[in-house]
Amino acid sequence: MKKTAFLFILSLSLVFQSLSQPGKFNGNMPKDGKITGRVIDETTRHGVAYASISLHSEKDSSIVGGTITDNGGYFEMSNLAYGKYYAWVTFIGYEKVKIPEIHISPKQKEVILGNISIKESSLVLNEVEISTDKRHIEYKVDKKVINVTQDIIAAGGTAVDVLENTPSVQVDVDGNLTLRGSGSYTVLIDGKPSVLSGSDALKQISASTIEKIEIITNPSAKYDPDGIGGIINIILKKSITEGFNGIINAGVGMFKNYSTDGTFNLRTGKVNLFAGYDLNKRGGPGKWINEREADFDTVTIFTNADADRSRNFGGYSIKTGLDWEINKVNFMTFSADYGQRNFGFSGNSRYHEYTQPVIYDYYYLRDNLSSNTHNTFNTNLYYQHKFLQPNHDFSASVNYSLFSGDNYELNTNQFSDSLWNGIAAKTEDRATSEVNGNTLRFKADYVRPFSSDIKIETGVQARMFDGNSVYKYENKDTLSGNWFENTERRNDVEFFNNIFSAYVTFSDKMFGFEYMAGIRAEYNDRKIVQHILNREYPYEKLDFFPSFHISKQLVHDQQILASYSRKTERPDEMSLDPFPRYMDKNTIRIGNPALRPEFVNSFELAYQKRFNGTFFSAEAYYRETYDKISRTHYLTDSNVMVMIPQNINRDYAAGLELMGTFDIKKFITINASTNLYQYHLEGNIEEQDVVKDNFTWNARLTASFRFPWGMRVQLMTSYRAKDVTINGTQLANLNSSIGIRQDFFKRKLSAAIQIRDFLGNSRFGFTSQGQNYTIYTRFDRAWPVVSGTLTYTFNNYKRRQDRQEEMDMNQMDMF
Repeated sequence: MKKTAFLFILSLSLVFQSLSQPGKFNGNMPKDGKITGRVIDETTRHGVAYASISLHSEKDSSIVGGTITDNGGYFEMSNLAYGKYYAWVTFIGYEKVKIPEIHISPKQKEVILGNISIKESSLVLNEVEISTDKRHIEYKVDKKVINVTQDIIAAGGTAVDVLENTPSVQVDVDGNLTLRGSGSYTVLIDGKPSVLSGSDALKQISASTIEKIEIITNPSAKYDPDGIGGIINIILKKSITEGFNGIINAGVGMFKNYSTDGTFNLRTGKVNLFAGYDLNKRGGPGKWINEREADFDTVTIFTNADADRSRNFGGYSIKTGLDWEINKVNFMTFSADYGQRNFGFSGNSRYHEYTQPVIYDYYYLRDNLSSNTHNTFNTNLYYQHKFLQPNHDFSASVNYSLFSGDNYELNTNQFSDSLWNGIAAKTEDRATSEVNGNTLRFKADYVRPFSSDIKIETGVQARMFDGNSVYKYENKDTLSGNWFENTERRNDVEFFNNIFSAYVTFSDKMFGFEYMAGIRAEYNDRKIVQHILNREYPYEKLDFFPSFHISKQLVHDQQILASYSRKTERPDEMSLDPFPRYMDKNTIRIGNPALRPEFVNSFELAYQKRFNGTFFSAEAYYRETYDKISRTHYLTDSNVMVMIPQNINRDYAAGLELMGTFDIKKFITINASTNLYQYHLEGNIEEQDVVKDNFTWNARLTASFRFPWGMRVQLMTSYRAKDVTINGTQLANLNSSIGIRQDFFKRKLSAAIQIRDFLGNSRFGFTSQGQNYTIYTRFDRAWPVVSGTLTYTFNNYKRRQDRQEEMDMNQMDMF
C-alpha cells in the first residue's frame, strides 16, 4: 500500500503541475477537444470519487492535462488540442489503469470513454501489510465528512461523542449538541429522517455502528429545509464483500457502562442480505448546583440547591434488509428496524430556602427518579432506475415509522434540619405519560442531465404525522398509602402535522464557474387538539425555500465556494401545547399555540486550498433569523418560575470558521479548527425591549499518531468561550481526551482504550437574569471517564456506502 500511496501522490502532483503549465503537444492546434468518462469500482460498480486522471501525449509522453473525479466518479477534460493521447487513472488503494489510443480530431472533438473500471490492490512487502488510513475529517465541496473508524476517542461511545471532536459542532456536558450555535438541525440516517430528533437521536446511535457522518450546513432545495443549523447525515456500516462477513464490537467502561453491536452481510450474486444489532448502557454521576435570587417589593427570596445526580441511556435495536440488483438499470433496497431506548435519571437534592428580611428559613430534601422507555419501528422501501445516459435516474421511496413511549417520574419531599436530617413525614407525588405517533413519508426524485454541464433535478414529497400524548399526575396519601389523581393536572393532547413539498434545481457551468439554483415549495397543515381545554389550534401556510450554490476551481488546487439557502424551524407538540407542565413546585413549563415557525436566511463563502500534505479551509457565514423561537422565563408573585416559548423578533450571527489538516510527519497528523462569531439578538420580553451583543469563539485541536507496529494514539482538546442567550449567559467549557488503539492479527482484532475529560474541566453552566430574578446553574460530571473497546472483523469485511446514500450524494455532485 505504501507504493500505491506513493503513486497516488505522485500522480496528483503531476496533475496539479499540468494544470499550471501550458500543453506541450500540438500547441498551434485549435483547443476545442473534450474527454469525458466515469471511474467505477470493479466490484461494486459504484463511482470512485477523487480518482486522478492524467492525459499524456503519445508523441513524447509529456503531460498535457489532468483532472480529478467528482463525488459520482465522473470527470471531464476540455480545451484540448487535436492529437493522439493516452491516459492513466490512479487512486489510492487501487491498481493503476492505462487508457490507450485517445484520438481527438475535427471529426471527433469529444471522446466519451464511458465507465473505466479499477480494482483494489493488495500489496504485501516483507509479509507486512502496509495500509493508509483515511483522514479523520475530510472537507468536500458541500459538506464535512467525519470518518468514524479513525476516531479512537469516540470508540464505545455514541454519535454525540464523535461529533464532540468535529468543527462547527459544540456539545455540552449533558450531550446536547448545537451546530454553529443552533440546536435546530435535521438528523438523517442513511439519507432518511430519524424517528427521533436532534440530540435525542444522536445519543441513541453507537459510534461503532457508524461508517461516517456528513455535516451539510447549507443544503440545496433538494433537501427538507427543517433545521436552522443544517443536516447531520449518519451513514451506517455495510459490506461489499462476496459471501458471509461481518464485524463485532464490545466495550465496557466506568459507572457500569457497556456496549456491544454487530453488523453482518451475506452477498450472493445480485442480492445482499444485511442484519445488525446494538445493545448498550451509558451514563454516569455528577454534581448539580442551582442558586436563585428573586427580588420582590419588600422581600428577597433565596433558593439554593445542590444535588448528586446520575443519568443513564441505554437500550437495544435490531435491523435487517436486503439490496437487490434486479438488472443493470434497476435496483431495490428494503430495510426494517426495531428498537427500544431507555433514559433514566435519579437525583438526591438538598434545598435551602430563606428570605431577607427574615420571614422564613427552612431546609428540605427532594429525591427524583424518572424512567423513560421509547419503542420505535421503521421500515423503508427504496427503488432506483438508471437510464443509459450517465447520471440520469429516477428514484422513489416509501417510509413508515411508528413511535411509542412510556414515561414515569417519582418525587419524594421531606423537610429537614440544617444538617439534612429528615424532621417530618415524607410526601410523594408521581407523574406518568403515554406518547404515540406515526409518520408516513413518500418521496420521488428525477435527475436529467442535458449535457456534461447542464442538469435538472426535480422531486415531490409528502410527509404525514399524527400523534397523541396523555399525562397523569398523582399524590400519595401519607396515612393510607393510596395514590389519588390530581385531575387539574391531567393532560390529553393530539398533534397533526402534514407537509407536502416539491422542488426543482438547475445546474450548469459558465465562465469557469459551476452553479446550482433551486427552489422548494412546502405547504404545511398542522393542528393541535387540546382535549382538556376543549380547544383546537390550526395552522396552514405555503412557504418557498430558494437556494443557490456556486464554485470555481482555481489554479494550484484552490477552490472558492459560495452558497445561500432559506431554512426553517417548526415548533413541536410540547412547544405548542398551552397546558401547564409542573417540573417541581417552583417551576412550570407552558407551550404557546400561537407560535409561528422561525425562518432563516443563511449565507456562506468558503475558500479551500491543498498543498504539500496540508489542507486549509476558511468559511465565512452569516445567518439572520426571523420570528426567532426562544424559551423565555418570568417569575410570578408566588415565586414560581414560568417558562414559555415565544417568537422574539430576530437575531443575527456572523462568523469565520478556520480549519486545517497538517501532515507534520508520515506518522503525525494534526487537525485544528476555530470558529469566531459575532451574535446579535433583538427581542421583547415581559414588555421590555431586549438587545444583546456578544463576540464568542471556540476551538479544537486533535493530534493523531500512527506507529508501524499497528498502534494509533489520538489526543483531543476543545474549548468553548462563554456565549449569550436571550435569558443570560452560557459559561465557558474546556474538554480534553485521549484514545489509544492497537491492531492484532493483520487488523482483524483491535483493542482501544479511551480516557475522556482527564483534566476534569468539562462542565455545563449558565446564568439567567430577568426583571426581578437571577439564576446560576452548573453541572459537573464525574471524571475521568475511562472505557475500553474490542473490535473483531471476520471473513475480510469491507465497508461500503449504502446504495440510497450513494444515490442521494451523487445527486449533489457539484455541491
